[in-house]
Amino acid sequence: MPPFVNLSIYLVVGFAGGLIGLYSRVPAGTMLGAVLAVVSFKYYLNVSWATPKAYGFIGQVCLGVLVALTYTPGMVEKLSNIFMPMLFSTLMLIICGIVLAVVMVKWCSMDLATAFIATSPGGMSALVPMAVDMKVNPTLIASFHFFRIFLVVLTAPVIFKIILIIQKKFSGF
Repeated sequence: MPPFVNLSIYLVVGFAGGLIGLYSRVPAGTMLGAVLAVVSFKYYLNVSWATPKAYGFIGQVCLGVLVALTYTPGMVEKLSNIFMPMLFSTLMLIICGIVLAVVMVKWCSMDLATAFIATSPGGMSALVPMAVDMKVNPTLIASFHFFRIFLVVLTAPVIFKIILIIQKKFSGF
């Protein structure tokens, strides 16, 4: 089949999964639903249609535009007020990513570049295209990030409730 037809089928399947995820009211359900739908489609029908490199470029540009659309002029001032904690937090996550990457190299026999991107903080939507550009294993990286996002989405509401209970308990001090 022509690549445009393949992509169209993937988009329809992903859109359906995204809608199911949206209406399930699960945090990040739209993205998770789309990913699960396309992965399930490919797995159960045993298809792996190639998509031209230009489609990845178009997707990255669209994602970049979506991220840029969240920018507001007041953001620079707000971010400047929390720059040092934000920098510290990010550096700690990167250091943890490096340590985890070394562990993954030992445990899973994966190369260091793949392990680092798989364990690095950041969104799957940014790191998977980077993996493709860097010629490392994007499927493995997507799997790591998908699992991380899925687990965070599943546990975040429970953790949030525990935090509220603790906060309420100690608010009298």
